[in-house]
Amino acid sequence: MFRKSKSRAQSMVELALVLPILLLVVLGLIEFGRALFIYTVVSNAAREGVRAGLVDPDDTVWITERVEARLVLLDPEDVTIVVNYDDGTDEGTFTDPEDIVEGQDRVRVQVSVPFAMITPIIRDIFPDTTISYTSARTIVAGARAHKTPGPSSTPPAGLPTNTPGGVTDTPVPPTDTPVGGGGPTATPKILTIVFTSGYPCRGTEQNANKGQIRAMAYVTDAGGNPISDATVTINVESGVLTSLGGGYYGGAGGNCWESTSQGYGDMDVTVTAARAGYTGDSDTANTADNAICNGGCAGGPPPTVPTNTATPIPPTPSPTPTVPTNTPGPPTNTPLPPTATPIPPTPTATPIPPTPSPTPQTLTVVFKANYPCKKNTGGNPVYVYAYVYDAGSQPVTGATVRVQLAGGSWSSLTDQGNGYYGGASSCWVSANMSGNVDVVVEANKTGYTGDTVSENTGNVTSCSSCP
Repeated sequence: MFRKSKSRAQSMVELALVLPILLLVVLGLIEFGRALFIYTVVSNAAREGVRAGLVDPDDTVWITERVEARLVLLDPEDVTIVVNYDDGTDEGTFTDPEDIVEGQDRVRVQVSVPFAMITPIIRDIFPDTTISYTSARTIVAGARAHKTPGPSSTPPAGLPTNTPGGVTDTPVPPTDTPVGGGGPTATPKILTIVFTSGYPCRGTEQNANKGQIRAMAYVTDAGGNPISDATVTINVESGVLTSLGGGYYGGAGGNCWESTSQGYGDMDVTVTAARAGYTGDSDTANTADNAICNGGCAGGPPPTVPTNTATPIPPTPSPTPTVPTNTPGPPTNTPLPPTATPIPPTPTATPIPPTPSPTPQTLTVVFKANYPCKKNTGGNPVYVYAYVYDAGSQPVTGATVRVQLAGGSWSSLTDQGNGYYGGASSCWVSANMSGNVDVVVEANKTGYTGDTVSENTGNVTSCSSCP
């Protein structure tokens, strides 16, 4: 009996010694699990904000709303959300969307929330802190253009509707309305877009065969009147042309539109015009059809306005209704048969757009402007940055891109998104090299025809860091 009591007392002492440690471990796991959950929510909210910023980088209010929508089980009043922009370097940030350079600057979203342990003993070990996460992505060229909504599907007032059921033979009394001639037919709402004289054209900024693409277009309606509020896009770098007034569209500076990259060869360039309530139009031309336009645009909009050669459509006369005659005499109760059969409106033929030919699966790789360059201070590494696009001038991600210096071994470039390939966060940097060297970059992707570009660093201005 004495031995059993002694064993029971020993177990109670052991439990009293082990239980606080066990509870501390369990509570610690709960605390760190709560911290991990909050970090996951904060990081997902920051990434959601960056995704919204890539669609509309100017609207910081909408970006903030998208972040707050992802704050699961967190009070938005306790969370700090900062939306700003940078150029991908350590030179600081800015908040004015007007200063954004598309294709170069990034939208940054930082989400922070204070965090404190709940368990008193663990709080003494781990003081209060802040859980923060910052996400940033490069703003794609053309991302700030918004699509113009299409025409409404509601039929215009006055058109007959197809009501189910039979024809109602309700007699319509004649009216003594004077008969007039038919009004003019409304001008169909159709856009026409053409390249202005000398465009599209290509420069020779990189070498004799590669440079910037430049374009300017002119938009009219079916009556030949200039349209200045259409949405005009270009297939190069998913660009958007700016209205210059008078139906002309070009660059934001009041001249022609210019591509960001200087590594394009001769290619087909397509501009497309769209406007709410109008049938859109597009025009395609090759840069080889026009003279080289090196050193910038040729000037403002040309004075020659495209002539409208459309033949005017004469007005369609309305059928003359029979006017009843008031013959004296006693009224007769003879029912009158219907005097006119309703004529259904003549349907307007809808133009059938041509079936687009499939775009060939072909890659093109070019060096980004000012690359490849050789460092001119300290060591002498080579800086490399490349851009890959398909036959439709759309950026290609997921390609295998490699670089070779002076005929040596190949090194892989990192996919940075939006068609750009370089180092982990900026340009790719080689080991120190002596003298100018030939730099070769090749791009390949499954289902595509690959491409290769080469350049000697002696043909590009030297640099002190990634340009």
